[in-house]
Amino acid sequence: AAELNVREAKEKNMSYVVDLIVSPVPADDESAWKMIEECRERYFEDSKEPAPVLVRLHKILTAQFPCLSSYESDDPEMENCPWGDGPMINNFSSEMGTISFAPQGIEEGLPFVVYRANELGITVADSQWGKIFRPEMSEVKAESVSKPVNTEVKPWWKFW
Repeated sequence: AAELNVREAKEKNMSYVVDLIVSPVPADDESAWKMIEECRERYFEDSKEPAPVLVRLHKILTAQFPCLSSYESDDPEMENCPWGDGPMINNFSSEMGTISFAPQGIEEGLPFVVYRANELGITVADSQWGKIFRPEMSEVKAESVSKPVNTEVKPWWKFW
């Protein structure tokens, strides 16, 4: 499993952001980063609905770790949330999405996101580390996800 380089972000108490790319990404990194940058430029103007695969990923991620926006402002459990902002679904567009991690959530959240996104065919681009996690070449395996993975996605109103 890849060792995800998050120490600096945690030490500096800063958030950590990764991009989620829906379209296939070129195999060579130089072309891939160029494509990702073009997606980022369109991302901020994209008013279309989020890509269905990103909506599915959102359901999987928030079933495991509730969205930051689901906590009351005085809920002490908010400190355990890996997400850096919310509602997370607002960070998803028709071509790509972004996920922001809180400093305390990077170590556990990043491998989980990479693993689950790659499972759905989504490429994860980590520009802070300069690493592209392609679905067909993912180095992040289930063993690197420390919390047991909830594979069943239930509606928000079902607790059992």
